[in-house]
Amino acid sequence: MKGDFVTYKFPVKVIHIILWIFVVVFALNTIGNIFAKTLLEKAFTLLTLGSALAIGFVLRRQLT
Repeated sequence: MKGDFVTYKFPVKVIHIILWIFVVVFALNTIGNIFAKTLLEKAFTLLTLGSALAIGFVLRRQLT
């Protein structure tokens, strides 16, 4: 919806709340992956950190 790929529109405030929830979940998952026991889970640390940062960047850019 942020990129105008979906025609059905939700209120912008709802989309921002959902995306902030995703940022928090990805950030917590990143912390969990850092302390994981397996190497495979530790490898996902970069993916979840990147996802949290990317979504956060999109949200912060919309505020300006």
